[in-house]
Amino acid sequence: MTYRALVAVLTIVHDPLFLDRSFACLIGQSDSRWQWCVAVSPSAPAGTFEHVKALIADEPRAIAVPGVSADPGALAGQLLGLARADTVAWLDAGDQLDPATFATVRERLQRAPWVYTDEAATDDEGTVVDVWFKPDYAPEWSRSQPYTLRLAVVPLDVVRDLGGVRTESGTAAWYDVVLRAAAVLGPPDHLAGPFYLHGVRGDGPPFIIGDPLDRCRVVARVLEADGVPVDVSPVAVAGRPVGQRVRRALHRHPRVSVIIPTRASWSRIHGFPRCHVVELVRSLWTEDRYPDLEVVVIYDVGTSPSALSEIQAITGGEVVLVPFDGPFHFSRKCNAGALAATGQYLCFLNDDMEVVTPDWLHELASLLQDPGVGAVGARLLFADDTLQHAGHEYNAGYAGHTMFRCGAQDLDSGGRALVTSERSGVTGACMLVRAADYLRVGGFSEEFPLSYNDVDLSLKIIAAGFRILYTPHATLFHYESQTRRATITDTEMRNIRWRWGPRLESDPYVNELLRSPTDTSSADLE
Repeated sequence: MTYRALVAVLTIVHDPLFLDRSFACLIGQSDSRWQWCVAVSPSAPAGTFEHVKALIADEPRAIAVPGVSADPGALAGQLLGLARADTVAWLDAGDQLDPATFATVRERLQRAPWVYTDEAATDDEGTVVDVWFKPDYAPEWSRSQPYTLRLAVVPLDVVRDLGGVRTESGTAAWYDVVLRAAAVLGPPDHLAGPFYLHGVRGDGPPFIIGDPLDRCRVVARVLEADGVPVDVSPVAVAGRPVGQRVRRALHRHPRVSVIIPTRASWSRIHGFPRCHVVELVRSLWTEDRYPDLEVVVIYDVGTSPSALSEIQAITGGEVVLVPFDGPFHFSRKCNAGALAATGQYLCFLNDDMEVVTPDWLHELASLLQDPGVGAVGARLLFADDTLQHAGHEYNAGYAGHTMFRCGAQDLDSGGRALVTSERSGVTGACMLVRAADYLRVGGFSEEFPLSYNDVDLSLKIIAAGFRILYTPHATLFHYESQTRRATITDTEMRNIRWRWGPRLESDPYVNELLRSPTDTSSADLE
């Protein structure tokens, strides 16, 4: 009977350096049902093919062939033709796998159609360092960042049914395979922990290699095949690749009502006094603003008439002013604004904000076009350019802001704050939702007058079957909250845990190895 492996491992060799480590990691697997398919690039140093043949001479599970072309896409296609296995995976020459990888993959494939793992690097002594603790599978995230590639294990017959490798994908050929397979197979299982080990590297995660433009072309081709016209461009920090920005064209411009609760308070920002709501409206009401924009201001009785007059002057009177009487109640004020709004989309916006990216609302609205998306949030910065908000994280019964107080360009957590990606929630300080969905889930619950109202709304949106997205490509400053202490009442804490306790314990977009049993410093939301 013909031998059929559990996993066919594909490797292109451009340089034989450290290739023996890759071979040794396969020999050391606790599950021995593997096949190693190696293609030696014509660009490799002279004698490389002979070196590889000698390395695997006594191993019947390994096969090496001279590459038909120096093109990486063509080589990947050649390798796929050699595979004889249930599944297929990619291993870069010189990289390694944890000895338990295939045994764990075999067990996980019993409950999911495909699998991917976390990654790490190794130092000069072979010690595991710089682990990339990845989230569970999220489709928008995987299009914005190739985090599911190493080690992705997908069914070989599915790959072949999809037409195999598209050679024009170049260095992103395996990314193309994984994206297309995911669209057919659905969600994978995520193996948390450093199963895939890169050779010695001087930088940490995200570990992204290959031509950034190849990745952009692959993502564009996959989305446009589904009828979604996009423009895809690389995202990098100081020359290090982080992922891609996927810009979707707006098919239409549904009316957006920006709902701003305010007291017309003042503070000093960058050394200058500022009436927050007036300056916010000024930054919104520009010549290049979103084309169908309605501004709804819910103001406390007793708000300075001069501030309201200035808002009317800025907008030429195109503003809806809604008076509010009573003690501060964020949820009640937002709900009052939603009832007065006429937009198909509602954008809840704190008054202590200033627009940074002029097309921020276009970006949010383009993402909400996806009927599977129920809310979209922006990146919010403090006045000192540190992160105030990059999405919510729910952990150990608490809710916090992702990468709170990190630098705006930090690559912590694999650069998660720098790519459009799924979140379990986004802040009510800047949240775009469809008006119909907002009403359907009951809007902001008035059981949360000060805090956790956005957590509750986010989880109601998730429970209704939607995804929530965060994007760094819509950025605003969030000023006053930098000095205001978050106030959370015992009643609000009790209510949020009574409603959503289990969901607050475990966040799919936080790696399971980082889900802490204790509180964190960023637990209090504003």
